[in-house]
Amino acid sequence: ELTMTTPEEITAVFQRHTEHKLQLEELMLLFPQVLPENPQSFDSGKIENLINFIKNVVNHETGSMVVSRQLVNIVISRLEGGAIEGGTGAYGHPCEKVESNLLKLALVKLLGVLQPRAISYEDQLAQVSFKLAGIFESEGNNKQAAFYLRNMNLEQAQRGIAESEKCEIYLRTARLYLEADEAEEAEKMINRVSLLLQNIEKKDDELTFSYKALFARILDSRRRFLEAASRFYELANSQLLPQSDRMEALGNAITSVLLAPPGSTRSRMLIQLYKDERSMGTKSFALLEKTYLCRIIKAEEIAVFENSLLPHQKTNEAGENIVRNVLLEHNVMAASRIYGTISLRSLRDLLGLESEEAAEIVAAQMISDKRLDAQIDQIDNKIIFNHSNPIEKWDQHIGYLCEQVSKVYDAILSAHPEFVQSVEATL
Repeated sequence: ELTMTTPEEITAVFQRHTEHKLQLEELMLLFPQVLPENPQSFDSGKIENLINFIKNVVNHETGSMVVSRQLVNIVISRLEGGAIEGGTGAYGHPCEKVESNLLKLALVKLLGVLQPRAISYEDQLAQVSFKLAGIFESEGNNKQAAFYLRNMNLEQAQRGIAESEKCEIYLRTARLYLEADEAEEAEKMINRVSLLLQNIEKKDDELTFSYKALFARILDSRRRFLEAASRFYELANSQLLPQSDRMEALGNAITSVLLAPPGSTRSRMLIQLYKDERSMGTKSFALLEKTYLCRIIKAEEIAVFENSLLPHQKTNEAGENIVRNVLLEHNVMAASRIYGTISLRSLRDLLGLESEEAAEIVAAQMISDKRLDAQIDQIDNKIIFNHSNPIEKWDQHIGYLCEQVSKVYDAILSAHPEFVQSVEATL
């Protein structure tokens, strides 16, 4: 049966010896009282004995910080089944580690002992946090695993940690947050990686690609679809990635751009993706083609596309259907290319909506946002599209340009008449 060590026993050890090595060796002689040789016999009561022992050593006023740090390192190793150097019996060679739930309990309590003296035990806190993160990740508790990784003070750790190692830990933390559906926290961690990568002269390709792929997923999860599409397409064009990975990234880029709100940036991205010959091999190419060519997309096609999406891609923060909002507006624009006038009833049927009022609301919002040049005739229940003649529009642009050039000439003539006269004399 294990017995409780007392503060007096710890004090006696430090008083008997001034040499760190001898202090540590004598403290280790107390291990049989707090650490069972057989890990199978470890239980919550014995964990309390161990934690009290460590607490007495760590908080001892006349104790050595060097000794207490070494002791904590040895305890962590022992809990995980490591051997104790110079030990005998089960302590002298690697043995089975403590059962997972008890190990987790012991490490959590150990963290509580060290946390108040965080500045003195940065490395030990980092070790414990890292091990706890591994346990929680293996249990599928990704949010808690990310929490412990995030609380590792990598910048202040006493042992030097390479920038690439920090990047790997931050990337892992970001991935865990993302898998726990905490995209905002994931983005904060990926931003740390962005800053670190700038300081790494010789970049690791695998680390860089992991960063880019995760950043694209985070942007997509945050519903910043245009930025995500750009990141995915960058990966799709990397010759260092396998063909299968490039095609997967291309498919993700197409999905993201189809969900992005209308605008000039989206239009440019659509052109790039549509003209990429590889796009024909993706499952969403038919939808991409209709979007690019401004053709009407059928309700069944929208439903099939929606079924292939992840939950965050289906609705926005307000709970509105992203796919229907984007593709309904696309169909209104497609209708404006075909018809001069369309009844609200026909538009309702075309959009697959339940009422004419719903169709009118979609069109009215687009007109209000200046994304649609049209008028709504509520008396006759129809929409009149304003079609401008492309030649007339071109002429207007040329006329405007000539007018601006003339203004510039008059301004130069007014300010520097001699210069203008000298130039004209040479013509």
